Amino acid sequence: MSQGYHYWVQYEGVPGGEMDDDDFWYASIDDKAHSIKESNIGDLPALEWFAFGDKKNADMIYLT
Repeated sequence: MSQGYHYWVQYEGVPGGEMDDDDFWYASIDDKAHSIKESNIGDLPALEWFAFGDKKNADMIYLT
């Protein structure tokens, strides 16, 4: 947790309308697509961001 900040991100939506093995997320921790089933616990490096998507849908949600 960042010094002086007490917050987290909890995303409960489903990319593309239903959850399956094609759903993925990216984050500022690296440049790799991660399975939607993979957890990330810890502080993100600056600039902090997350993106969620589905291989069957061109739309993504991007959070900064």
